[in-house]
Amino acid sequence: LGSNLILTRLLEPEVFGVMAVVTIVAIGIAMFTDLGLWQFVVRHKDPENPHMLNVVWTIQVIRGWAMFLFIVVLVVILAIGNQYMPSYFHGIYADPRLPMLVLIAGTASIISGYASMASPVMHRKVEVGKLELAQLISQFVGTSVMVVWVWLYPSIWGLLLASLVSAVLHTFLTYY
Repeated sequence: LGSNLILTRLLEPEVFGVMAVVTIVAIGIAMFTDLGLWQFVVRHKDPENPHMLNVVWTIQVIRGWAMFLFIVVLVVILAIGNQYMPSYFHGIYADPRLPMLVLIAGTASIISGYASMASPVMHRKVEVGKLELAQLISQFVGTSVMVVWVWLYPSIWGLLLASLVSAVLHTFLTYY
């Protein structure tokens, strides 16, 4: 909440609209392709079975790449639509930066796909303190990067960079 108050003073209002569309696309695709892997591990009778965890992790990685490929197709359609059918795209959807922003934000799905399976195992054991600490650290670092970047270079790229930094750090922290 505090970072948003700071960002409203540093950025144009249209930036928040464009970033909202980028976020909706990324989260929408993630929700649509959710396979319930986390829930499967949490409810499995032997959540520490290495074979099962390796299979689930592999499926998670494949899902991350499949989401990214779907985003690539979506970006191509959006770019072609903006160029050849501009009357169908208005306002934020006609922003020339939108396809590139969606594409770069889609790389977070690849990064998150490589997260460790330790998180659902710890959730099963009700050891959520470490999970919350990892989430808090990644959000704090991402927010710090975002505020500093936007303060130095006021643009939408600071918001996008923060989400990628947060995804990389959270994925890294799942291994510890």
